Amino acid sequence: MVTLIHSKAFLLTASAATAGVAIATTLIHGAASITTAHLQQPPPQQDLASTYRQLHRARFDTDLAAGVRKPLLIPLYLCGVYFVPALYLAIPHRGDSRGRWAVYAARWPLLAALVWFHTQMILRVSSPNFASAYAAGLLAAWGIIWNFTVLVWTRPQWDAKRVERRVGRRKSSVSIGRKGESQQGGSRSTGISDPTSDEFTARPRLGNGHANGHTNGHATSSESSHRGGDGSKQDRGLQNGNGHLTDGNTKPAALREAASTPGPEDDVEYFWQDFPEDARFLTRLNWAFDYVAQFRMVGWNCAIPSLPPYEPPAYNQDSKQQPLESLPDCSRDGYTRVTDRKTYIYQTLLYQMLPAYILIDLLAVLVTADPHFIVGPEHGPPLPPGLAALHPFTRFMYRQILSLLAILSALQLILNLGQLLICLVCKPIFGSFRTSPWHLPTITGSFTQVLDRGLTGFWGSWWHQTFRFGFAAPTKWLLRKGYITKGTLAADAASFVIAFVQSGFLHAAGSYTTAPTTRWWMPPATFLLSGLGMLLQQNLSRLLWRSSGIAERETTPRWVRRAGNLAFVLVWLSLTAWPLLDDFARSGLWLFEPVPVSLFRAFTGFGDPADRRVWRWDRDFFPQWYSGPSWIWDTGVGV
Repeated sequence: MVTLIHSKAFLLTASAATAGVAIATTLIHGAASITTAHLQQPPPQQDLASTYRQLHRARFDTDLAAGVRKPLLIPLYLCGVYFVPALYLAIPHRGDSRGRWAVYAARWPLLAALVWFHTQMILRVSSPNFASAYAAGLLAAWGIIWNFTVLVWTRPQWDAKRVERRVGRRKSSVSIGRKGESQQGGSRSTGISDPTSDEFTARPRLGNGHANGHTNGHATSSESSHRGGDGSKQDRGLQNGNGHLTDGNTKPAALREAASTPGPEDDVEYFWQDFPEDARFLTRLNWAFDYVAQFRMVGWNCAIPSLPPYEPPAYNQDSKQQPLESLPDCSRDGYTRVTDRKTYIYQTLLYQMLPAYILIDLLAVLVTADPHFIVGPEHGPPLPPGLAALHPFTRFMYRQILSLLAILSALQLILNLGQLLICLVCKPIFGSFRTSPWHLPTITGSFTQVLDRGLTGFWGSWWHQTFRFGFAAPTKWLLRKGYITKGTLAADAASFVIAFVQSGFLHAAGSYTTAPTTRWWMPPATFLLSGLGMLLQQNLSRLLWRSSGIAERETTPRWVRRAGNLAFVLVWLSLTAWPLLDDFARSGLWLFEPVPVSLFRAFTGFGDPADRRVWRWDRDFFPQWYSGPSWIWDTGVGV
């Protein structure tokens, strides 16, 4: 799948340990028999998967020629999610002046235009690339959700701050005391001394250096007042596009990068940077684009709570700021990060991407051996002998497990690849700090959250939290306005319903934009039932502990609690996952080739005898140039 596809998936296995072992054993023998039977068959003219790939692409070409569909054009269809909101947020609109009030009020017609744009995208856009076709709907639906988040549910120019870094060279002839008093002839004794002093060469202060007293990256009003926002107008005007200070001139990217990279004689300070309303336009645009381009709000004071804390390190008693490594590198939910770039690259390649590559390659072979994954649950072709011999329940579990593993491995491979490219390729564009591994935490949390918290831990901690900020924004707005009260059943229900309705909307839109005929209204049922399951488990747990007479929940052995949570998750998801997973099969999503080189086909001979190609990516995988009547709406790179 492409980066924009973050499809939800499910753990679907037996609920009891004995049954689980028996089913797993049966699945192993079943998969082996499927492959063996497939290899023993005489080679047909063309395998089923390749046939349906051609049929779906022919349908897209027909719709494209008839004007019913349009290709997913870049950069056109990225504008509504990233570029237009960033341009709007770069225009100052906080304040009481009539002009700024008018700019802020303009968000409503802008929002209406963006909703219309993305609605047309859902209705018209698709792609011959099966993953991109699904991604078109996801991107369009996310564009609606995200623009509501940025323009309505949150107020970035008032409330948002990001952790920024500034670098300055020490003055060897000046010593700075704790109160900022210069002493000639002395040597400087601290790395960063009084936060109100100008102790760095050609580096005015912004005035918000302190970071004590933060919780989960959020600053209190007293702290914001203490920092004085982002400093004076004079200081703001001296920032470059990455928030670092310059001499007021626009420098080339290479010079800006060199200025922001600490050397052996440089001091580094981390600070909160709020909206630089008095800075140059490019500086404001850099801040705004960083905000709208985030998913998990990494590096911001509004980062999702699952991640390790994002805030400037605290200061020692000698007014020297602690290093970035002093902050916790692991969150309660099990998300981790590193600060060393080489360590990050090594761990990502070896422990994340390589296992995911091997697994997704194997799974791509297995799913294309089953007509269910090629045509959908209403398939007409007969099953291979190995699959036909399985018990219906075993075959059902086999397909669910393949679906889970395929989505998990695809997420690990593609999302880690995206973060790795940010770390390696985007450094000259966004600077060394914004692309540092500190801003690239792990994709998933700890599975112990599922064992300890059940379905809530599955969706709220362990599973990827890519869309969490946007999903939670409406609920936070309702809480902030006083429409619901935190901790009440109404607040919990509203939170679950709002989040899962949006998630269902994402996947319904993704299903609608694919070339085959799908039942796009079915995926939302899976997510709504997931929210119901979370509420049900929470209230059943409370009722169970009250009726059992146990004074404290913690007095029950941990293994009993964990077994109960895991059993509920497995049973509930096994009963509710099929609407989404069946629609994945109808949409042709499993026909997408996730890896360029198939190791299993190259070295083991796995796969259909009619499709032993080692190189898997064909012409329709790669971007193509499209030109049409309008150079704005019909011309661009189609993916």
